Amino acid sequence: RDTPSNPSCHLGWLAQASVRCPGVCGAARQRARRAGRQQRLCSKAGACRQGRAGSPAATEGAGERLRGLLALSLTLAGQHGSMAAALVEQITGEPDATAERAQELERCILHIDLDGFYAQVESKRLGLPRSQALGVVQWGNLIAINYAAKRAGISRHTRVAEAQALCPGIALAHVETVSEHGASSDPADSRTAKVSLERYRLASQEVFAALAAETGGQLVERASIDEAFVDVSAEAAAAVAGLTVGADGAASATGGSPREAAADPMPPSWVVVGVNDTGATRGGGAVVASARWRPGLVRSDSLLWAGMAIAARLRAAVERATGFTCSAGVAHNKLLAKLCSAMHKPNQQTALPAGAVEAVLAATPLRKLRGLGGKLGRAVEQLAAAGPEDEGGSAAAGARGDGDRSLTAAAAQRLPLARLP
Repeated sequence: RDTPSNPSCHLGWLAQASVRCPGVCGAARQRARRAGRQQRLCSKAGACRQGRAGSPAATEGAGERLRGLLALSLTLAGQHGSMAAALVEQITGEPDATAERAQELERCILHIDLDGFYAQVESKRLGLPRSQALGVVQWGNLIAINYAAKRAGISRHTRVAEAQALCPGIALAHVETVSEHGASSDPADSRTAKVSLERYRLASQEVFAALAAETGGQLVERASIDEAFVDVSAEAAAAVAGLTVGADGAASATGGSPREAAADPMPPSWVVVGVNDTGATRGGGAVVASARWRPGLVRSDSLLWAGMAIAARLRAAVERATGFTCSAGVAHNKLLAKLCSAMHKPNQQTALPAGAVEAVLAATPLRKLRGLGGKLGRAVEQLAAAGPEDEGGSAAAGARGDGDRSLTAAAAQRLPLARLP
């Protein structure tokens, strides 16, 4: 997708890009960014371009449309309801644009996230059991820990002495360093040695090789050294239709429908937001069990149910090939898949049905969304804190209702985004 030439549109574009481009690769994204700087996005938001000319009426219209763009982005991120149709028609002037929302619900995107990846690599290298607390050290600080260390009260960036005081039995592994004397796993002088991440890169290659072997021709996008997006829409749709597609592209019939499968008890590592995680919290805000989860009756739910089975298969394949556990998020786009993959860790998987998205976004700080954790997210939060309540300012910052004043993803829809610096 092209990027906007108007910087004040970046927030709406980021949310839209996460929704509309679930499988585009990094190189293609970069090309799109370069090309987009010379072109458009705001062509559908009409008055945005006029707003840059400086007339008060045009600026006001641009602000309204920018607010609408973010609202539309979040709506297309999985929300249902007439609000979607109204927003699409208002912003784009295309009443049939609701078809895009329907198309969105035809997607099934997985986010695969290794559990404490660096720590798992070191535990495997040292032959330690998963129950052994371990921290990965870089120049006196812990840059990674495993879940046993977390249970002992240790967090990332803790100093080594503090970690040993909290957990005297913790195993410590220094990252590999390289100096004129060669590579070493022993602590070195930071003035004469450099950190090497080679062993983690090699382990990452094993993980992605396992994913590639298991997914056949499906699209796998490397999100980071220990994260991947997988577009399993075609396989999930084939499963819903009662078919399974092999690595060679051949389809064969399978027994049982998603509705029949959903009637069985879910495996302990499977979680569906709003169904079997009642009372769970997302960033401190309680999520109400609001989803209507009906695999076999609602096609979007059936696709996610099929995606859960695929995610379990991929996680098992990675563990067989590498010994590493991972968690997964299953949703209709990349933004939501990444958001829910972190909800239940380690070694679990979470599906976010369309019917539960609104409640999750209402309890999720904006900075938790992919692409909004840095400067842009802080700028939007500052805008919320500074603006009057009738423009979505200080009222939006307290929308979570649990005493936390951080801006939520849902409340950001009310902000005058045209005022972003």
